[in-house]
Amino acid sequence: MERQAISVAWFLVNEQVIASGAAHDIIISNIMFFYLVIIVVSLILNWGVQLSYYLWRIRKNPEAFAGQKTLLHYYTGYIGDGIIAPLINILIFYVIVRLGQKEGLEGLGGIEELIKRQPMGAIFVLTLVLDVITHYYQGKTKMINWSMPKPFQWNFAGKWHMISFSIQISYLLLFLWLLVHNGTRILSNWSMLAATVGIFALMASFLILYHFDNRTSQTTSKSLR
Repeated sequence: MERQAISVAWFLVNEQVIASGAAHDIIISNIMFFYLVIIVVSLILNWGVQLSYYLWRIRKNPEAFAGQKTLLHYYTGYIGDGIIAPLINILIFYVIVRLGQKEGLEGLGGIEELIKRQPMGAIFVLTLVLDVITHYYQGKTKMINWSMPKPFQWNFAGKWHMISFSIQISYLLLFLWLLVHNGTRILSNWSMLAATVGIFALMASFLILYHFDNRTSQTTSKSLR
């Protein structure tokens, strides 16, 4: 099951990157459609699936998550995944497309060529490591919530979070790699510089929200120790 989840996550990462090229061809004629696609995909992956599962469970049993912190109790849930993550993805998407243009790469083929030049295998391995560490930490510290009712026992929402987390982290790692190895090109262009500053500001905001969520979760979990 875990191997299948990882495969699905990796497939979705590739699809998201490949979509960058297709979206680039659309931008010229309809830029609003481009933003809409990124926002919708981000919302579905990071928030929509878990929200649908939550609503389905409480419809069948209103007391399904009684006494547990649910999706709507977390700032990183409805603000982080619902607002910040889509904005980050839009800005990363923009940097990828503009960087491809800077290197003379246009459209779907150009974006694919840009991605092929990056160490995607290393990014995948690092993503897997971060995913394992994050969820091991959740179980080890007994951060009980609606997606992990008991330590190391995740329901569908928890397992889906492993997938969506890996997709989002892969995307961020790809951006960071591009920034490190193309820093001069990115930072010398005012639009890519502005997008990069925006990405880091949004990431910092997400970490602040995570700090508050983590503090309240640890306080709640103390009663279980």
